[in-house]
Amino acid sequence: MLSKKRVIILYKSASISKLKEHAKDLEAKFGAIHVKIHPIINGVSCFMPREDSFKVLEVDPNIDKIENDITISLPKPAEKSKTRQRSWWNPTQNWGYERQVIPQGAQKIGANTIWNISTGRFVKVAVLDTGIEIGHPDLRNNLKRGINIINPYVVPDDDNGHGTHVAGTIGAADNGYGVVGISPNVYLIPVKVLDSRGRGTLTDLIDGLHWCIENDMQVINMSLGTSLYSEAFTRAVKKVYHAGIVMVAAVGNDGFDERIDFPAAYRETIAVGAITSTNTRAPYSNGGKELNLMAPGSGILSSTRGGTYGYMSGTSMATAHVSGVAALMLQINSRLRPFQTGNILASSVEKLRELTPNQQGSGLVRANKAVERVKKV
Repeated sequence: MLSKKRVIILYKSASISKLKEHAKDLEAKFGAIHVKIHPIINGVSCFMPREDSFKVLEVDPNIDKIENDITISLPKPAEKSKTRQRSWWNPTQNWGYERQVIPQGAQKIGANTIWNISTGRFVKVAVLDTGIEIGHPDLRNNLKRGINIINPYVVPDDDNGHGTHVAGTIGAADNGYGVVGISPNVYLIPVKVLDSRGRGTLTDLIDGLHWCIENDMQVINMSLGTSLYSEAFTRAVKKVYHAGIVMVAAVGNDGFDERIDFPAAYRETIAVGAITSTNTRAPYSNGGKELNLMAPGSGILSSTRGGTYGYMSGTSMATAHVSGVAALMLQINSRLRPFQTGNILASSVEKLRELTPNQQGSGLVRANKAVERVKKV
């Protein structure tokens, strides 16, 4: 009987040609179907028709580990905020061409004070999410070709709304209407790894990360995660880190004090929690020793589907702020390595009163201070 879950088989060492040989062996010897190779993790994923096949595979000296593919999803919904959507073309709402808004989050971290120095120009930020609305008027000028990992034959348009909101905070254009993102001249690259429900698989996310390496991304925003540890995920994140790409990830919206989601829990990523408009820790924001930074996450105004704008809350929104700041920094010095970017961000924060390191990491991200520090590197 076919196993219900895709399995990931990790090999100790394997070239692409060797992985292809392993894939053929799995098909020929065990009847594996839907076999895919994943060079970034030295692995192969497939469905196995018989459970007893694993007993044979586990004694193969070439195999390091066998594990189930796992679900990757958006952080669970944060506190319910008043979500209002306004059409960008509706003058009766004093919105759109009549008015442009700099969201409070951008102002709180000082991003708007240094746009004369950096706007994230030409920095490539991959948004691994539900896609980005291709025709949104505040995003389309910054939007560049990405990929739909779930269905490579379909453009990576957003059928959920989450990815569009995240993208707007990172890089909505300074065009006289709508909102302005943290890095208003950044290149926004949609990498669709989640479906319309905000759910996906680890293997799709791994393939998305591999695509980012192959296409020279500079920043990866991951406002998604899982509570489960995976060796395959660990391998992929390490490979991206050593490729010199900055990864920014959401800690999750469960309200835990001592546990954050993966990939934020990996030391190779910048783990971001959320604060409220009054600089307190958002009650939904996870905490723990792996937490690195805080950013605005409650009641964040950004782009939404249908060419509109709305408010959302969550560590996803906070993560987008930090990805935008990383882009501002990389315009100034594109040679910064991930550890340098993380260290500069950590050393240029605003400390939050009455919060422990496990509750705030280093503190609240400050775009203006970070950019000024980069200029001195």
